[in-house]
Amino acid sequence: MENIKSYLLAEKKCETETVSVLKKPIELNNEFFEFYLKISKKYGGGMPKSEKGPLALILLNHRILKSVYCLSGLLKKGQYAEFHSILRDVFEALSKSEYIMYHPEISDSWLSGERITFSKVSKKLTFTDELNNLYGELCNFTHANIQSSLWEITVKQKKPKPGFRVITMTYEPVFQEPIAYSLIMYLISFTIYAIKNYMTWIKMYYHEIDIEDNLEYDRLVEKLPPIDKDYSEFCSNPKNTEWRRKPNHE
Repeated sequence: MENIKSYLLAEKKCETETVSVLKKPIELNNEFFEFYLKISKKYGGGMPKSEKGPLALILLNHRILKSVYCLSGLLKKGQYAEFHSILRDVFEALSKSEYIMYHPEISDSWLSGERITFSKVSKKLTFTDELNNLYGELCNFTHANIQSSLWEITVKQKKPKPGFRVITMTYEPVFQEPIAYSLIMYLISFTIYAIKNYMTWIKMYYHEIDIEDNLEYDRLVEKLPPIDKDYSEFCSNPKNTEWRRKPNHE
């Protein structure tokens, strides 16, 4: 059991460092998730305005909510590749829910098991090139592609012979600030996307959102610019972005 203990200790160490270094964005993410959980419990439990209300969104929202919560834990524990894979699922579920929201007739087809592909949804929603590129990046970590396989490889100089290299792989998670910083901002962005979709759905098919909930959402969004500015400045430094899809070199 020593190997398991060592692995759990590595996760704990990574979590301590992550929470310490990324304190502000993690706290804001927790606030957004708390709000998301609250409105998910509060709204949507009654009868829709009409029989055309897309009930598929209840199930999709439930899946998105649980996945967003799991992502927070993976980030803290340094499970970055796995984070990418589940974030891809969230992206697909969010896109599908938005598509069904504006095309409620598709709800019954989806509930009956009909497959609605992401390529079809993305064309209908006209994603930006940035979002399409992000989806492709996330796919690299869902499938057994070289990008995800290289994630934790470290190339070191073998001494005393300068011409040789040693490739090592770590099985235990290690805190990597640049990666974690990017992923927490992705998580906040996708959580906001989920909240906006959910609130729009409620207003379209159930009833208005209470004033206090609208005010709370606005208050949370106002907290984002300072953190987003910090993140943008962090990524503007080339030293902080060299990790992208490349092995670490020492």
